[in-house]
Amino acid sequence: MSKKVDKFGIIFREKIGQVFREMRETSGKTQEDIGRNADINRITIGKWENAKKLPDIYELYKAIREICPNQVSFWEKVEKEFDPVFKVMNKAADKAKIDKYLKEVKKKR
Repeated sequence: MSKKVDKFGIIFREKIGQVFREMRETSGKTQEDIGRNADINRITIGKWENAKKLPDIYELYKAIREICPNQVSFWEKVEKEFDPVFKVMNKAADKAKIDKYLKEVKKKR
């Protein structure tokens, strides 16, 4: 697995956890409230919020239902958080492609 993929995974966990925590706190619910209602261990929710564990998609779906009736707002917030990350990653990917192309051109000379 490449370092770029590892970094993306870490950033993804951090952003999902950050958005989930913010929205949970805004909703006034505790990790225990959500865990009890969504049948998820509160320790698991804490791991999501602290970027220690990537949520299972079904568990995340159940938990999001507990903190915001409109799940689209959760994903819009995640997308907004990720936008700068994607821009940086795309620039890095483009630079890598350009560097690879230039090396191939130099070999042909």
